[in-house]
Amino acid sequence: MISRVFQGLLAFGGGSVTSQFPEFYQQYTQRLGGHLDQARLRLAEISVDAQTMGLSVEAYIQTFLDSDPHRLEGQRMQESFVTVDRLAQAEQALKSATILEQPGVFAAHFDPTLAQAVGEAFKPALPLTMAGIIYALTGGAIALLLWQLGRLALRHRSVEKVET
Repeated sequence: MISRVFQGLLAFGGGSVTSQFPEFYQQYTQRLGGHLDQARLRLAEISVDAQTMGLSVEAYIQTFLDSDPHRLEGQRMQESFVTVDRLAQAEQALKSATILEQPGVFAAHFDPTLAQAVGEAFKPALPLTMAGIIYALTGGAIALLLWQLGRLALRHRSVEKVET
């Protein structure tokens, strides 16, 4: 009886934890979009500055790279283009992933700094979406499976001790 109650609590706990993934994923995607918007604004500023100087963006950045005191700023400008590409690819992948693809896509495009920022502002939600229910059921099943595997391992270990 106690074992069944414990298993029920374990399944509930596992389901409660994993059911939060869709909300975290959604907030992560929103924050990523904000970073992408900011990076695109930076590129627009660089483009306007280059145009004001009568230069192409590449030539404008090169003037910074060729100047010792401004080389670091030129490198940052170059990195802005790489950042926009990386963020745009991540956003597209995250937004187009199906419910089942989301964990893998999230892992492939994981940014620890971004995830930490989301985690600091994250508030658990009651998952009433289909994705929340699917993740809750999956988490509950995984928790029960791990419990059963742990019990089997302990039984196997105790049987080996008795036999020796």
